[in-house]
Amino acid sequence: MRKTVSILALLSIAFLIHPLVLSSHASVVLQSNPSPDFDRSGVVDFADFLLFVEAFGAKEGQEQYESQYDLDGNGEIGLPDFLIFADNFGKVVTPSPTDLNIAMPSPEIREAFELSPFYQQWIDVEGLPVVASSKVNPYAVKEAAWLIWQMIGHRPDVLQAMAQNKVRFSVMAYNELTTQIPEHSDLRPGFYWDRRTRGLGATPSRPSVSCGEENLLQYPGDHYATENILIHELSHAVHQMGLNVVDSTFDSRLERIFDAAMQKGLWRGTYASLNKNEYWAEGVQSYFDANRENDNEHNYVNTRIELKEYDPELATMIVEVFGDSDWRYTPPATRTNLPHLQGFNPQHSPTFEWPPELADCYRQLRDPNSDGCGEWVDLNQSDPSALSSLKSETGGGKTEVLFVNRTQGDIFFYWLDFDGKLRYYGRVVPNRIRVQRTYTGHVWLIKNAAGMDLAVFQAEEKTGRALISEWPPELAEYYRQLRDPNSDGGDKWVDLNRQDPSALSSLKSETGGDRTEVIFVNQTKGDIFFYWLDFDGKLRYYERVAPNRIRVQRTYTGHVWLAKAYGRDLAVFQAGEKTGRALISEWPPELVECHRQLRDPNSDSCGEWVNLNQYDPGALPSLKSETGGSDTEIIFVNQTQDEIFFYWLDFDRKQKYYGRVVPNRIRVQLTYTGHVWLVKNAAGRDLAVFQAGKKTGRALID
Repeated sequence: MRKTVSILALLSIAFLIHPLVLSSHASVVLQSNPSPDFDRSGVVDFADFLLFVEAFGAKEGQEQYESQYDLDGNGEIGLPDFLIFADNFGKVVTPSPTDLNIAMPSPEIREAFELSPFYQQWIDVEGLPVVASSKVNPYAVKEAAWLIWQMIGHRPDVLQAMAQNKVRFSVMAYNELTTQIPEHSDLRPGFYWDRRTRGLGATPSRPSVSCGEENLLQYPGDHYATENILIHELSHAVHQMGLNVVDSTFDSRLERIFDAAMQKGLWRGTYASLNKNEYWAEGVQSYFDANRENDNEHNYVNTRIELKEYDPELATMIVEVFGDSDWRYTPPATRTNLPHLQGFNPQHSPTFEWPPELADCYRQLRDPNSDGCGEWVDLNQSDPSALSSLKSETGGGKTEVLFVNRTQGDIFFYWLDFDGKLRYYGRVVPNRIRVQRTYTGHVWLIKNAAGMDLAVFQAEEKTGRALISEWPPELAEYYRQLRDPNSDGGDKWVDLNRQDPSALSSLKSETGGDRTEVIFVNQTKGDIFFYWLDFDGKLRYYERVAPNRIRVQRTYTGHVWLAKAYGRDLAVFQAGEKTGRALISEWPPELVECHRQLRDPNSDSCGEWVNLNQYDPGALPSLKSETGGSDTEIIFVNQTQDEIFFYWLDFDRKQKYYGRVVPNRIRVQLTYTGHVWLVKNAAGRDLAVFQAGKKTGRALID
């Protein structure tokens, strides 16, 4: 049984050292420094424990055994007593790996995985090594191994495939940086990667998945305190280095459901919408209740229940891989009773802090007046008018460009290849930074979301900054003109010919066209929906444009696009060689009146919609959506003072969350005839059930 020890008693122990127990060195150290940090290193670690054992170590029955130092009363003075000493003293204790039964990597493992001598700790998880330097708290190594087992331990095929690809999980100490991990030591520029991330996924050339111990053990100052980075980064490795080996269909299936989710407007503006890889990793985090919510990169979905309701197709793929067990992530402080965390005291964790000079240099990336703090140079910014005379040079050495977006909108960067052709590479959201590996002499063009050329940069030998700090006055004017029905577009765009929707039956998109863009401009008071008319004349939904918004759609010459509002066809446009504007500046008067009547319970629908039959939620057990229906829409009208939430009742009678409508607002949901929709309030109470018909239907909640 553990004894209660006061700090005064511990001070007495530290000062009243029995002369027979201490060597002269230990006696001097302990008498002059009565604290767990016996060697004055600033960290309480194994070296301090050795000094403690040198001073007090003994077993009951031995001549030098003194019971007052046996703080846990087990008849032996050792590590538990030192932990109690440090615990009561309020200091950080990092036991050695051997104290927690963590071995060094064996020679066979070092050879098989080509592990650096940097790694001094190792735990095997079905062939996947979890490794760390001697600086890492062994509890973090055990926590990492435990989390990996909880997530994917039931899939030895995946773990073994990752092991065959030489994947290892590297735990960083709280005072180590990303580029100190041997596999990531060549990342450039180092200061950028060291400050930007505390965890990376594995690639064939860098087969290390990494994560900081401060996140695993939830130290104060953890940069990602409200999420778990291991779950995110490991899910990347499971996907790219495991599942792609054991299931050749996985990646293509993931891409299909990602594309479908984007077309539905799911995850709009979140990190999950960046690409299929982040879509997967963000989904896995939410599936294990380990994600952030409601910030500039996340929506409200951060739990398994919310994920299954919001994006059931993604949730189904995740269940296929990780199973549907009850396990969810909780912080380690909530489960210190588990064997791998016994002895760990969260109260005595160190604080994670960025090194000041690193934080300052990263901050300066956004400062137009910075001299680069020795890490980068400002690249010369050329006018886009010079593009026709430029192309990338061959034979240059490796370098990097840091794209820094200080504007209020997305920017897009393109490589100008050796033949002077533009190749799209990536996007940078507002107030963010992105590094691009390139070669000296390579030329890069920056565009805005409307496709306007902003600036041209050419890479140099030293890492270069390409800073877009504000839009030029002509760009602000460009956006103003996009909304002006009387603007002719100058040399920036042309107004596309607007055709009557009655011509749709005779139209279809042409094949073989060149790349171009259509700029959809919505100057009305309601949402507008754009559909692509494919090569067979079938409509495929692509995009919603909110009121007074602009959206650029990449397309091809000869492609046909239809604009709709509340189920009514408004206009047809066909893309030409030059960027074209598809402007919807106003609705026909009869549609304006119909929009007003949407909120009127007594409206006769003005010929544009029908009032859907409202079923009592008690009928739900007997209802399910019908298959084989044609395209239609439901207009959810919320006339209440609270938010409402709508769910699709699928073909197996399962409820799948689709969206919400704030008070006194209207939302159009694309659906099919025979599909059943349930409306709930914010408390989860069922309010009404509707079934879609052939004509656009109004679902009024008043």
